[in-house]
Amino acid sequence: MLPDRSKRYAGIDGEIQRLRLAGGLQIALTGFLLVLVLALVFPRRALIDELYAQNTVDDLSLSYIQNLYRSDTRNADAALLLARTQARSMAVQDIEELTLPILDAGSASQRELAAGLLLDAYQDALLSARDPRVRAHWTKQLEALLRSELEHPLAPALAQRMATAAFAAHLFDLGDQLATVSDKETSSPGIAPNERLGQLGDRALDQAQFTQAADYFFEARARAIARNDARRLFQRGVDALMRGNLYAEAMQAAERNLGDLKDDPATLRYMIGRARAAAAPDLAARYARRLVLGSKAELLPQNSAAAKGQP
Repeated sequence: MLPDRSKRYAGIDGEIQRLRLAGGLQIALTGFLLVLVLALVFPRRALIDELYAQNTVDDLSLSYIQNLYRSDTRNADAALLLARTQARSMAVQDIEELTLPILDAGSASQRELAAGLLLDAYQDALLSARDPRVRAHWTKQLEALLRSELEHPLAPALAQRMATAAFAAHLFDLGDQLATVSDKETSSPGIAPNERLGQLGDRALDQAQFTQAADYFFEARARAIARNDARRLFQRGVDALMRGNLYAEAMQAAERNLGDLKDDPATLRYMIGRARAAAAPDLAARYARRLVLGSKAELLPQNSAAAKGQP
């Protein structure tokens, strides 16, 4: 009688017969049933919808998204989820690779999310760019995105975000078009361009973005029709730079944006005070001379008329 299997040695007690727990067909069938059960319990669509609803994902969910994208790089949902969860650590070119194909072939909701992700990426690239050539490149990419999206129906919130991005990049005409789309979609009365820019300037000022705020105010000043509005917006632009202790920049910007206010007495008196505050006495004297010459010019016609009336 042979000893127990656990006490037998090969070569002494003969070959040990291997026990067969399951055949290949049984293993394949078991795997199929397991996948089927998981698919029924955790359907892919429901998982994806759940991931879309989450603002942040854990490591396990991120691993699932990455594997889902690797298994099918044409899966728009996987690409969007990957771009959204990794947006802060991805290069802009990688986000472009994930989102640009969706702008051409995705559903309306997928296109909206892809456009928003790409918009944020371009804005971040512009904010961090120091080289003028790099800024010009990303401005061009942003402009191409915005012009492309104008050809499609836009959700009001996205249109407003795009309008703000266009204004920030000094694409003012494009910003006007996108803002008009936003107003039209929300059935709200149109806001005058200079008023919209003034609102953006106030918002930038609240966030201590002094140069950006000044750009908004000066652009609004250029679009203002009423002289009082032009004067007010001009002063707000100068004040924004002064508030940021950018005194030299404020004086330079004032000279560039005076326009038809160069002979306006109220503006000249304002600039005399600002030039003195900026420690620019020569500039203050120049504005004072303009003010005096302007006052004399106003008196000359009256004096001439009085002289003609004398015998």
